[in-house]
Amino acid sequence: FRFIAFVIFLSKVWPVKKVIKIGGYSLLDSAEGGRLHRLRRPLLVIGMVGLQTLFSSIVWNYFMINYHSLLEADLIPGSYSLAVAVKQNMVLKSSGMWMVSYFWRLVNPQLMTQIQLLAVLFGKEAELLQTIPLLGFLPPAVVGVASHIHLQYATQLVWRAVEVRR
Repeated sequence: FRFIAFVIFLSKVWPVKKVIKIGGYSLLDSAEGGRLHRLRRPLLVIGMVGLQTLFSSIVWNYFMINYHSLLEADLIPGSYSLAVAVKQNMVLKSSGMWMVSYFWRLVNPQLMTQIQLLAVLFGKEAELLQTIPLLGFLPPAVVGVASHIHLQYATQLVWRAVEVRR
């Protein structure tokens, strides 16, 4: 429902007709000022915010599923390996894992919702919604790349212990 509320708010805040002057020419967004035209720009902005939330959720779920299968599961069916468990525990307690967890805490979709609520509280929702489509995909992508690098390192470390076991 907050996306619908943001669309309604932005359609009232932003002007219906915007004149852009380039040289001696003036360009109008449209000759018609209908309801659909008025909602086009807010719908585009809210669509980008929704895509950013979806992107962050998908990347978060991908890495949490992979970390779970690597660190919390028995990698050798039927037997327990102390060496593998020690490596899994070492990766789980490493500073790299703490960094990945902390930065995911900063860019998860729940935090983005809280930031949007703070913007509503301070009356800065229009400014926030204008900057999110431009800069919103960068933090989850950077944290995703760092998580991928750490996951590859952790996978190699744990699977070396599995190979020694065999």
